[in-house]
Order: sequence, then structure tokens, then C-alpha cells
Amino acid sequence: MILCGNIGLINDEGIEHTVIVDGTNLRFSPDSLTINEGDSVRFLWDGELLPHNSVEENGLFDSGDPETDVDYLYTFNYTQSGTYDFFCEPHEDVGMVGEITVLNIEQEEVLEQNICLLYTSDAADEEDSV
Repeated sequence: MILCGNIGLINDEGIEHTVIVDGTNLRFSPDSLTINEGDSVRFLWDGELLPHNSVEENGLFDSGDPETDVDYLYTFNYTQSGTYDFFCEPHEDVGMVGEITVLNIEQEEVLEQNICLLYTSDAADEEDSV
């Protein structure tokens, strides 16, 4: 007897990571993240003295015009593994930059595996006798 089936190991819900602003030192915190495809990054600050934004250098994401209050969420889809550099437009020259490394989750786990089990007649006989 042959039994076949698919085992899905995909976690449809990614993890949300948060990047805030260290307004005193004009830095993102954290300034470096390693996440999985399917995860989201929330750029979040409130009541900052100076306006900030978060822009990926190739335009993948952009929180908009610099503001003192920002709540911007970007989700990396399942084809966006790689390294992404981002910056605050008004403060890039003073080092307000960051980096997000997105791991290909296929390297981390098996997304779908087709499993077939072969039962010989001897194995079936042993199971019947138990």
C-alpha cells in the first residue's frame, strides 16, 4: 500500500518587527535587522522634535515626507530575500541609516514536502496482528 500526501510547513503569518527613532543621536533603533520573507517592519515614532522618514535606497519602501509622527508598515513578500539599505532623508548625511536583511525562508525550512509511505504486505500483516 502506498500513502502519499503533502505536509505544508508555511507559516502564513510573518512576524512584525519595529524600528523606532533615537532622536537624541539621530539613529534608527535597531539600525540593523535580520528577518524572514513574509515578515513586516513597522517604522514607528511619535512626538519627535525633528521630522524623520524611512526610505529604501532603491524605492522599495518609503514612509513618505519626513514627519514627527510616523506609523508605517512594510511587509516583505516571499520573493524579496536580500539586503535593503534605508535612510532618513533629512539626516542621512549624519548617519541616520539602516539595513534590513531578508532571509529566503526556503533556505530555513521546507515549504512543502511530498511524502509517500510504502507499506509492504509484511508490515501490514504485523499491524493487523497488533
